[in-house]
Amino acid sequence: MVVYIIDFGGIVMTEEIIAGRNAVFEALTSNRPVNKIFIKTGTQGGSLERLIAAARGASVPVEFVQGE
Repeated sequence: MVVYIIDFGGIVMTEEIIAGRNAVFEALTSNRPVNKIFIKTGTQGGSLERLIAAARGASVPVEFVQGE
C-alpha cells in the first residue's frame, strides 16, 4: 500500500493505493471509502468476479485498463 499525503494550504488530504485482489476486497467489505478500482484487461479468476460484484454492490466504479 502506498499512502500519499498532500497539503493544500492547511488542508491535508491522504490518498491510498491498495494493491491486490484480497486487500481491495477487504477494503470494500470493511466499508472503507474506495473511489475506483482499476483491473488489468484480460485478468481472470473467481476471486476477481467476487471483487467486481462487491464493487458494484458498493457503487464503486470498476475500470479495465491495459497493462504495461
